[in-house]
Amino acid sequence: MTEEEAKAAPAGANIVDLKRGGYKYTIAVSPLDCMGCGICVGICPTKSLKMVPMESQAAKQPVFDYMVKNVTEKKDVINDTVTGSQFRQPYLEFSGSCAGCAETSYARLVTQLFGDHMIISNATGCSSIWGGPAATSPYTVNKEGKGPAWANSLFEDNAEHGLGIYLGQKKIRDDLADKTRALIAVEYTDADLKAAAQEWLDTYDDGAKNEEATKKYIAALEDGILPVDDAIAFLSSAAGKNAFGDRQPEMLRHMESLKASGRKFC
Repeated sequence: MTEEEAKAAPAGANIVDLKRGGYKYTIAVSPLDCMGCGICVGICPTKSLKMVPMESQAAKQPVFDYMVKNVTEKKDVINDTVTGSQFRQPYLEFSGSCAGCAETSYARLVTQLFGDHMIISNATGCSSIWGGPAATSPYTVNKEGKGPAWANSLFEDNAEHGLGIYLGQKKIRDDLADKTRALIAVEYTDADLKAAAQEWLDTYDDGAKNEEATKKYIAALEDGILPVDDAIAFLSSAAGKNAFGDRQPEMLRHMESLKASGRKFC
């Protein structure tokens, strides 16, 4: 965490200087979510952990809650090494699996590597029992509300099931790309919107770059939402007639029909 994040942490947080890029370090435990299995105590090489009654640690819960809500990922220390990957947010937590379950450890690591780009087609078995209960699903999201998509088809056909999900997602995305090309081709489309749309197309096959391009594209689309009344006013003006030329009467009629049907936005 940064110096600022550390200073704002609730009392009781055991924070040390990481001596790496000016960051601080802490391990925050959630008393309410501890599974009680004792695996962490048994595996700790320095014997720094011990099991105690949950009630004696209840005051530590606000510390954990603060860390989850306020401490952000540090991109400059994240890399593809085993250690560097652990600075990524896990998208699997508090699974409710059997004590010592190795399956969840690997599943958590996979979510750290691929995070909100994951689509999981889950074969029926243990992974659907600890991974799929509606009330206690262990898969989580980041601060933008994005995380792994998970589905289980009940039968042992997760390969076909997963292929179907992939083809469906690809079809939706390809259709969006076609609509984006059509948007760019319209001569009077706003220049900033065209640029954002083109950047989205240019990064179509690059997950990391396309994520940022998508944010810009959505923002440009939202900025381009036009109230019908404003459109009618502009099209009725000299500037509107000059901008659209021979198409101005057609567009004005279209906007008036939208308003007559109860639409508020173009």
